Amino acid sequence: MSASDGKNYYDEYLHLSRWMSEGAARRREDWFERLEVEDKSALLFRFEMLLKGTVALGNHRNYPGARAVKSTEERDFSFEMRMLLEAISELISLGEHLNQPSTFMGYTVDVFMSTTADDGLRTEHLERTLVQDTPEQSMFLLLGTLHAVRELAERALTRKETITQREFISTHLILYKEVMRSRYFNPLTLFEFRPQYDEILRHQVLLTLGSIDHVAAQRISAISLLTVFRLMNYLDVTIRWDHGEPSGSLFAMLCLIYSDGNQFAHFLAHDTAHWLAADFGAEFESLSPEKLEVAYDELNLQFQELKSLRELLESTGDQLDLELRKTFVQQLPSFKEFADSNKATVISAVQTACTSLQSFFQNAAVLLVQEFNVSVKGDDLFKDFTSDITRSKRLRRDIWMFRQILKAFVAKIRGTEAVRDRWVGLDTFRFVKTFVEYFRSMGYQLLRYSDYDRFDKFMALVDRLRDGDALEVQRLSSILEECEAFYLFLDKMFDSVSLRKELKDEPFDSKDAARTLKLFIA
Repeated sequence: MSASDGKNYYDEYLHLSRWMSEGAARRREDWFERLEVEDKSALLFRFEMLLKGTVALGNHRNYPGARAVKSTEERDFSFEMRMLLEAISELISLGEHLNQPSTFMGYTVDVFMSTTADDGLRTEHLERTLVQDTPEQSMFLLLGTLHAVRELAERALTRKETITQREFISTHLILYKEVMRSRYFNPLTLFEFRPQYDEILRHQVLLTLGSIDHVAAQRISAISLLTVFRLMNYLDVTIRWDHGEPSGSLFAMLCLIYSDGNQFAHFLAHDTAHWLAADFGAEFESLSPEKLEVAYDELNLQFQELKSLRELLESTGDQLDLELRKTFVQQLPSFKEFADSNKATVISAVQTACTSLQSFFQNAAVLLVQEFNVSVKGDDLFKDFTSDITRSKRLRRDIWMFRQILKAFVAKIRGTEAVRDRWVGLDTFRFVKTFVEYFRSMGYQLLRYSDYDRFDKFMALVDRLRDGDALEVQRLSSILEECEAFYLFLDKMFDSVSLRKELKDEPFDSKDAARTLKLFIA
């Protein structure tokens, strides 16, 4: 099945490019089919995503511990230049594996410098080498730039004790511009996917996407699931990082995870609502009053389904923003630690942090599929979905956070009754509602069946309440009683989850949970 406009948006996003012509996309696929290298899908994925990550490395906002990084001209940028050099060296190695011998004679520094002809012939030679009619030519041209940038970085690090911000940015900008100009190997466009490595190999996901008959819902779901699986592939590469692999490439991959993850979080939390509303509004306005009356029930059902999808996507975007900040600000080695610490220690910390983030994306994928097919379970999509220790750890953390928010709400309300401070109670109640929305989307699936009923009743109560209800004295007592009772329930549940077998040797880190709570309410 396909969307009501007859399109299959999963296939369209996977096979059609927004920046390559149809002919160029076909030539790239033909080039890939001709490649005779081992594990070529993984090789091309690593090359293009490391290329994208190396571009992201030029922006300090993408760095682990970015809040502690000062981007000033006075600071030494030797660390950044070294990371850039290591990443480019691996890119050259990967690119040369992909650039099998061909009849194309491209530009190299040595050939150009040794040319004894006059300037006219030298210019003509250079013009010929800048042609990108084929992927082979495009790769050869890109490799030439990578070699040149590596030469600049090596000389800067060898000749100078410190590297200025201007020197680093200027060197990085050469690479950035060349990647932007690459006709066949430019991975920088947001939501640009490739059939060579982005295909979702899970039958239940594809069946679910094909069953969605609303245009905007299928478009957004296809983009979201393709992006979630792409991000999980980033994390899989990072989690499997070997101690012998270059630190610069690892650092670039972390920059890529944050950059793409942050843009995806913004898309979910802010852009999806506009997409859904615009499409539904256009359909609504296209109907005459007579047809509108006939289609009212169907449109109302469609509205409720789209509203539910919008709420899930927005909540997932907000939670992704929280998880990224937790991972990159709190869990990953800081800028200085990455430069100074033992490599094995750094990689171990990175793997632990990325494993937790991987669990989040698994849960997000399951929730989005279940929005259209409730019969699909987490175990159907991911073999380690239920056994992953990070799921129990995250549930325990979320229960602890839930308790703290309820405790603060009760304490502040009781205080406002004495001093009649209306606004404090109102503001705190909004935190309760916000956390309930978050927990419904991202924590509810972690519960065991026996816990559903108690959570359902409390969340239904919160759903029925308006912000103003927390200001009405006659309703405060019942609200407080339920909050206090649910707090006691969470208290027992926290102890119960802590006794789970997989958490036997995992003591609860209350300081880490408190830091996460601060991120949530920031």
